[in-house]
Amino acid sequence: MNRLRVLYLRRLHGLSESSAQAMASLIWGSH
Repeated sequence: MNRLRVLYLRRLHGLSESSAQAMASLIWGSH
């Protein structure tokens, strides 16, 4: 997983680490 994407999501949505990783996996994991 690209951590820059996780950090971007965290900054954008104010998510926790686990929530950001879950969202990132849903968005980019399917590709």
